[in-house]
Amino acid sequence: PYLAAFQQQINRVTVYIRAKSPHTSLWKNQIQFDAQNIQTQGPIQSIQLPSGETMHYPDGFEYKILWNLQGLESPVSQPGGQDQWLPLQEHFILLKPPFDQTLITLDINPHAFGEDKFKSFQIRFATVLHGRPQIVKKLIIRRHKEEVQKEVMLYHDPKQPIYYQLNWYGSNGQLKEEMQPLSHAYLLVQP
Repeated sequence: PYLAAFQQQINRVTVYIRAKSPHTSLWKNQIQFDAQNIQTQGPIQSIQLPSGETMHYPDGFEYKILWNLQGLESPVSQPGGQDQWLPLQEHFILLKPPFDQTLITLDINPHAFGEDKFKSFQIRFATVLHGRPQIVKKLIIRRHKEEVQKEVMLYHDPKQPIYYQLNWYGSNGQLKEEMQPLSHAYLLVQP
């Protein structure tokens, strides 16, 4: 469900895998995901563990994930510490970004514009992303004769609320609404 984020929020993900055993030469490998190689190779990639893994590496393997995200200078590490690794308990690693996504449905009734009162509106969505409060998406919607439904994907830090603000534009000027919390993933747009 996060594949679209590779074009909008994620530059690259690197998964490092290494043997845990301190008594042998440390085996290690890595694999990278970005929008281009997901498009060409698909979202599932594999690494071949060394043969005879249980004999040479009785302590098993561990892994670390580095997320290179747009807007951040340093990658985000899972787990958090530089020297921390996660035990590889299964034969797969599920990549879950360090942010959540919410799909918002906007329902825009043509009567919301009033009779020639408003020609367009701007909706701004704000939340906390990568630890910083910010505007994460802006849309401008022009008057339509029929009902319009739009879907907007928003990315935000886990458990952070989403806020929205509507600004209406017409021949008589602008109507600017206050920023308000979004309580559902559905929003009926009207002034």
